[in-house]
Amino acid sequence: MLTKNWEVIAKTGMQVNTPLWKTLHGVTPATEAIYQIFLNGKLVFKPEQNSEEGKIEQLFSNLAHPFNVVFDLSECDNDYQHLKITTSPRSFFEIEERDNQLNILIAPHFLIDKLISTTAKPFKCIMNYWYKDRAPFGIFLRMGDWEESSTFLYITTNSIACLTNNCLQKHIWNAMCTDAWSKNGVISDACIGWRTTSRISCLFCEPK
Repeated sequence: MLTKNWEVIAKTGMQVNTPLWKTLHGVTPATEAIYQIFLNGKLVFKPEQNSEEGKIEQLFSNLAHPFNVVFDLSECDNDYQHLKITTSPRSFFEIEERDNQLNILIAPHFLIDKLISTTAKPFKCIMNYWYKDRAPFGIFLRMGDWEESSTFLYITTNSIACLTNNCLQKHIWNAMCTDAWSKNGVISDACIGWRTTSRISCLFCEPK
């Protein structure tokens, strides 16, 4: 009976947004405001960047688990199967057998910092250069068939306003000019998933 009671307590405590769940994912009083901005975010797909026709929005607040999801892009583009966008470091580093798949991780600094000894360990080498006050959210990229977990590309200098004002592909292009980018690998513009990033934006704003 005692074991069963502990199982109930553990299960209840691990539900999203409970105090225990928040603690395990780095959400503290100091990071609560950033967490709320993250929850208020949305992934936006627009077939044409200058048109609202066909726009699809996926709200982060609707995610069953904000930090353990792969976005469903099946209604967005014919090339969706070559692009994986996730909020989970574990899913980001999974090696995929599918050719030309581009993996993208969108995650707050506090989550990566909390998981730096486990599923986010490959990011340890960049944490000293990620200034969370200016850039509370990071975007990370890798090809799905890259076997070395230390091989990834990262965007950790953009403010919330900067992230919101451009499509994912523009952020990637801008980051290609940095030394850190060139040392860690290359995302070819021949990658099929790469094309879709020109039609996807990640928007963040403070809750009203």
